[in-house]
Amino acid sequence: MRCVLAGSRRALDIARDVHDRVEAAVLSRLAAPGALEATAVTVTVTVTRIEAGPRIT
Repeated sequence: MRCVLAGSRRALDIARDVHDRVEAAVLSRLAAPGALEATAVTVTVTVTRIEAGPRIT
């Protein structure tokens, strides 16, 4: 999953939100009848900053 960060939210806050949503989805799936065995969920955060260059007019 990729997230585009905008505004003042920190990458860590976004990663926590993604982790919580994925975890909830996985737990819901595992609670279903005939579910597979438990799996680990890892969220990796990579921050790429693109600096604004001079505007060409």
